[in-house]
Amino acid sequence: MLRRLTVLLGLVPALIGQGLAVANGAPAPHRAFLSPPVQMSSYDDHLDAIVTTDSSSKAQAKALNINYSPQLATLEPKVFPAIYLVKGTAASGQLWVLGSEPGEDSYSPVWRVVDVTWGQGVTPVLLTSDTQIDELAASGDLTQQPTDKLLNSAVIAEDVAPGATVEPPTMFKTFYDGHKDGMLATDVSTKAQATAEQINYSAVLAKLDPEVFPEIYIVRGTMAPRQLMVLGSEPGEPTYSPLWRETIVRWKRGQTPSVIKSDTQVDRLIAAGKVTERETTVLLDCPVTSEPATASGAVGTAGHSGPIAATVAATAQRVRIVDFAFKPKTVTVPKGTRVRWLNKGNVAHTSTSNTGKWDSGAILPGDSFSRVFRKARTYRFHCTIHTGMTGKIVVT
Repeated sequence: MLRRLTVLLGLVPALIGQGLAVANGAPAPHRAFLSPPVQMSSYDDHLDAIVTTDSSSKAQAKALNINYSPQLATLEPKVFPAIYLVKGTAASGQLWVLGSEPGEDSYSPVWRVVDVTWGQGVTPVLLTSDTQIDELAASGDLTQQPTDKLLNSAVIAEDVAPGATVEPPTMFKTFYDGHKDGMLATDVSTKAQATAEQINYSAVLAKLDPEVFPEIYIVRGTMAPRQLMVLGSEPGEPTYSPLWRETIVRWKRGQTPSVIKSDTQVDRLIAAGKVTERETTVLLDCPVTSEPATASGAVGTAGHSGPIAATVAATAQRVRIVDFAFKPKTVTVPKGTRVRWLNKGNVAHTSTSNTGKWDSGAILPGDSFSRVFRKARTYRFHCTIHTGMTGKIVVT
């Protein structure tokens, strides 16, 4: 019997109603965008369907034709459940083996890769559970080697009957820097939101620091027709991650909403006093799986036409000023990136170079200051009003 999750299929009244829907409220998948392929995996002697979209390893991302996520590479691998990949000789029909699944406290759409290798002279058998792998490792028949690689492989269906077909997940549109990207929505860090949106709940995501992830902006309340969610990064950028920190944007009373298509536009609207934003601690697993057509006309799609790469020049990176601290304190960006300091506190601050290369002057609450960094080096800065506030920009 196939117990289908409603993840990504018919999806999420609350979620799509606030950013993935057209004016009449119906979900609007972009037909030109392709969903990633579904693959089967084993868990406790049954089959689960997964979609694999991102890796923390450039080499693995290239080999699997999926996104490379630099942000995943900054996370501690030990906090995530294991996904077992058999290297070398394997039994016929061997699948990846999961160490957890939705409904368990240890479940996460992000997995730590464990390489499994059969011992010399041992005849491989089909591995279908982590318990079996542990027992065979204890008997010396195989070895398991935990790695630092992280894979984003969300479970979209459990207890799949052998031979059954699981439909690819639904693709939804989002905005990023004025263009549209296709994305999925699979997991969330809060039980209430998981129930409301009919997606997976992951307790592991709830333990992560939300501050390290890029933002996904969801417009609530009154909004312009055809408003979509807005991403703060995309594949190919150093800040990209399939995990996003949910930020709620609302138009102020008396303002006429327009379609918001970029995080930079959000910053400008905040500075102009037209919208408010509320940062939350909610983490969503929403991997980007399609981007606009390239110059050759091909659509980049995770799992289909190769890894999505090509760093965009002069992309933006935000540094927030909150509670008398720069967050994040250290930012690593490629040459040509515009860094924007946004004052989210209640008093004025400055962004001032330690070597005199720039001085923002007083950045009032709600205001911002930005500059483009074009040379590879480390730039240290501070607030001249509150000298204990320091940070650095590492340009590569």
